[in-house]
Amino acid sequence: INSSHASRYWLLNPFILVAGIAWGQLDVLSAFFLLFSIVELRHGKTGISAVMLALGTSFKIFPVFLLPIILLNSRNKLRDLGLFLLVLLPNILIYYLTGSVIGSLHELFFSRSVPTFFGIFSTNGVSWQVIVRSLGVESFPSLFLYVFIPFYIAFTAFLLLRKIRPSPGRYMIVVLTVFFLTYNYVNPQYFIWIIPLLLLELDYSSAFCLSLIPMV
Repeated sequence: INSSHASRYWLLNPFILVAGIAWGQLDVLSAFFLLFSIVELRHGKTGISAVMLALGTSFKIFPVFLLPIILLNSRNKLRDLGLFLLVLLPNILIYYLTGSVIGSLHELFFSRSVPTFFGIFSTNGVSWQVIVRSLGVESFPSLFLYVFIPFYIAFTAFLLLRKIRPSPGRYMIVVLTVFFLTYNYVNPQYFIWIIPLLLLELDYSSAFCLSLIPMV
């Protein structure tokens, strides 16, 4: 965002064009609002940051991981949390009225995050766990439930208790990297979540690699 090169590398990235435009995935919209939220957070506008984060979470859930960092930097935590929930409320109501809340939570925490589903070891996409499946493994612990969730809680709690204010972009890079390493379904479009964050931190080589891998 602070570099014209970063903007060009994002807008002209073939992978972004394929996944976001040709394929029509919504991840690019969530990534946009996540970046918007980070920019406003850097400027100290935590209320607007919370609103942008809620809009991003309305399309894909991954921006929600940034919420604790917004609240950590906020001088009015209840207001900003309220804004986040208020903007997200229509989305929650739609899920509730269509009867898909329980189904969506089950999909997130069991159908995809638990490798052994209905007795079949299931992974997909560019997760390294597809290698384990190819070796004929029929039972494997859920790294998402037993590794990622405890890691996220402990990592975030440590920052909150020590009142450490990390770079929002770097914080999300760490969290999403661990997410990718522990989740069973890492579809190609998921890399759109982290590529703009790397560009934001001016890590062009990593952004290039994470654009090339899903393209292949």
